[in-house]
Amino acid sequence: MPKRTCLRASTTEEKAEIQRLAASRKEPIRLVQRARITAAMLEDPELTATGAGLQAGFKSNAMGAMWGKRFNEEGLAGLQDRDRPSSIGPKPGPTTRHGPQPSPAYSARPHETESSGVTPLTCHVPSAILTRPFSASGYRASISSCTTMVR
Repeated sequence: MPKRTCLRASTTEEKAEIQRLAASRKEPIRLVQRARITAAMLEDPELTATGAGLQAGFKSNAMGAMWGKRFNEEGLAGLQDRDRPSSIGPKPGPTTRHGPQPSPAYSARPHETESSGVTPLTCHVPSAILTRPFSASGYRASISSCTTMVR
């Protein structure tokens, strides 16, 4: 038969905080479930940690014992989530592949921005698309690119 998990002696302040967390509707649900395990075990010393975990809404039998053990070792702080390492690496920045990139239809020429303070944007649109409205109206137009100056 597995060893029974018993909770350590708690202070009045700890019991009040556990009761508050267990009844909370504003705290994260995981924290509330963990507090419910602890509260149930404090109220009924005969209740097993597995039974308290199932009563709190966990589906695994091991969760009640795990959270009871963490409460015994760390107190209320043990019921909080621990930081976990990120599996995706650092957040993307402007220099990474997934970071903010300029629109592919526009590009700025850096040599012009430094001297004049004006950022030129070049629109890379095929000339056939730009000249189509003019050709339909009877005008002859040959536009290879359009450049717009933006301050």
